[in-house]
Amino acid sequence: MKRCTRLLFVFLLLAMVGNVRAQTLPTIQAIHNVSDPSLDKIDLYVSVSIIVLTTLDNFAYRTSTDTIVGLAGIPIDLGLADSTSGSVQDTLKKFTVILENDKNYLGIGAGVLNPAQFAPNPDGRDTEVNLFVYENAKLSASSAGVVDVLFMHGVTDAPAIDVRVVGGATIANDIQYGDFGSYVSLPP
Repeated sequence: MKRCTRLLFVFLLLAMVGNVRAQTLPTIQAIHNVSDPSLDKIDLYVSVSIIVLTTLDNFAYRTSTDTIVGLAGIPIDLGLADSTSGSVQDTLKKFTVILENDKNYLGIGAGVLNPAQFAPNPDGRDTEVNLFVYENAKLSASSAGVVDVLFMHGVTDAPAIDVRVVGGATIANDIQYGDFGSYVSLPP
């Protein structure tokens, strides 16, 4: 009887473990698209509460980080400062994000510090420096032999745009500043 009880217990334990889906930590990739000339290079402070976890020093305009693993379920502060900053206290703009497990994020910093010093957006969009976050970013193409492309309109003084393949179809339509299109699979 003891042997039968143990086998039943082991079977139930295995059945429960088999039904538990392992969660994966969130990932994020950051892109610097802040077009203000005074911020062609920035320092980006990543912190939780008062603890600075890391600093991206001299992060250049129109470059990106690698995809990095993030922390889920807690507020993460991103402090944007100019490249001459000495600490997180020099932050010019702060953004807070909360990442979720099993998601991949793309975070794009875009805009200008003082919109009054630049041409207005023709569609009336706010162009002050902001963090635009895309959830469910792809880490690889949907199938072999293609490249999955995601479009984000990051030009502060441009109207809504269409993206067309040369000699082909429109693959993104009426994307306004700060908006993302949808993924499109294209041949390399």
